[in-house]
Amino acid sequence: MPGETTIQSDPAELATELEKLRKREKLLDASEQLANMGHCEWDFENNRLLSCSDGYARIFGQSREELMLSQASWDQVLEQLHPEDREHYARSYRSQRQNGTHEVDYRIIRADGTLRYLHETGLVEFDRDGKAIAAFGLVQD
Repeated sequence: MPGETTIQSDPAELATELEKLRKREKLLDASEQLANMGHCEWDFENNRLLSCSDGYARIFGQSREELMLSQASWDQVLEQLHPEDREHYARSYRSQRQNGTHEVDYRIIRADGTLRYLHETGLVEFDRDGKAIAAFGLVQD
C-alpha cells in the first residue's frame, strides 16, 4: 500500500537503516541539550509516563531511569511541581484532553532542592473515536 514502510530483509540494508536511526537519535539528543529541552510521552489510559528523553530527565536532575520511576503516576508528577503551581498545571493538562494542546509555565523543585522555571507545550494523540489516549510534551528549562 502507498505510504507503508516495508521491512527490509537484507542484513546490510538493516544495518544501514539502524545506523541512520542512531545518528538521528544522537542529533536529537544534542539538539535537546543545546536548547535545554526535553520531551516525554504520557499515557492517559493508564495515567503514567510512557517514555522520556535524556534531555527531559536532565531538566529534572535525574537519569532517565530515575525519572521514569519518579513520574510513574500523576500524583508523583504533581509532587515534583512547586506547590503553588500544581493546580495551574493540572488545569492546563486536563484542558488538553479536550482541545488537543496545552502550553503552560510552571516551577519544579528538583530532588536536590533546586527551583527551576519550565515552559511546556503538549499535543494530544486521539484514537479513531476521538478519545485522548496519549500526550507528547516538550519541556524547556
